[in-house]
Amino acid sequence: KKELKNIKIKNLSDSIEIEIMVIAKYGCKVSSVGEKLQERIKNDIQSMTGIRVSKVSVVFTDIAFDKAEEKTE
Repeated sequence: KKELKNIKIKNLSDSIEIEIMVIAKYGCKVSSVGEKLQERIKNDIQSMTGIRVSKVSVVFTDIAFDKAEEKTE
């Protein structure tokens, strides 16, 4: 069994809560990306499993820079 360290799932009596840690790409709109991830994760899990998702927390843990941008700094 493989352990996923960047995803936490809390099983409640009638639903689940999910926390996912991600790295943001430099220059992206974090709030927009976070909202899209929340909606996509919630919809996909509910449609694939039938389990109600009560909460999806997206935690940005770092910023990824393109290699080309790092060289020009």
